[in-house]
Amino acid sequence: PDSVRTRTLAEETARVFRARVVNPRWIAAMQRHGYKGAFELAATVDYLFGFDATAGVVHDWMYDRLAHAYVLDGPTQEFLRRSNPWALRGIIERLHEAAERGLWAEPDADTLAAMREVYLEVEGELVAEVMELYRAVPAIRIDLQVGEALIKGDPLRLRQVIHNLVKNALEAVEEKPKPHIRVATRRLDDLDRPLLELSVED
Repeated sequence: PDSVRTRTLAEETARVFRARVVNPRWIAAMQRHGYKGAFELAATVDYLFGFDATAGVVHDWMYDRLAHAYVLDGPTQEFLRRSNPWALRGIIERLHEAAERGLWAEPDADTLAAMREVYLEVEGELVAEVMELYRAVPAIRIDLQVGEALIKGDPLRLRQVIHNLVKNALEAVEEKPKPHIRVATRRLDDLDRPLLELSVED
């Protein structure tokens, strides 16, 4: 067609960034999906980081907008804290990594300091939540048989999955007179490659 328009990769990245990534309407739409929406926000930051590491098309102003739109914006930060604090923590870690690797070449010092403050607060909240889980059900039994197994994966998401499994188990047994949860691991060496099985039983 006569209306075809070509854009450079940098131009297209900037267009999508403005139209979707930091578009208040898109962010609001993600918030309507709760936990899954928060995960999508964190995944978007991951994608941009990876894209920048390979193609070098994410500019400093984009990282700054991400920091303010996802981490430092009051309502969005509150949504992430409430729905998926692990996602908020992951976003901050990824933005700090971009600064440390020079992808975010000249970050504002006050912005980095503000993100660090949020990170410490979220870290404290997550620790408190995990401790509350153990206090709520003192009969949790841990049976780990990891040995020398090496788990390859995103540590943030692995911790998040385990935490959510235990939390779901707690909710399932909260009405029982004698709640009991067993968290166990075992190696599966009889397959083509060694695997680690994690089970949460209630």
